[in-house]
Amino acid sequence: MKLETAKKATGADEPSSEQIAQAAKKLLQEAAQPIATNPKLWNQLIEIRQSYEQTIDTVSKDQLISAGHDPAAREKRWLEALLQRATNPQVRRYESR
Repeated sequence: MKLETAKKATGADEPSSEQIAQAAKKLLQEAAQPIATNPKLWNQLIEIRQSYEQTIDTVSKDQLISAGHDPAAREKRWLEALLQRATNPQVRRYESR
């Protein structure tokens, strides 16, 4: 694309590397024109980029407080299973067989 643009701009079959670089610069400017002339779009693109940025903390060290099963989570799963059995007739019918 750069080569073709440089050929059109110069009329030469073999444009120099400087002419190709100038053509590439022109293509970039043309491609950026819709964004550069639309401040609302520009600001929206910046906001989108910032929403995906992450700060990675390589200085602070995490410390493990505990490891193992959480008794509260185990009790919650047991209560959910009990509630499901009590409210779902298909489960009760299957268990009574």
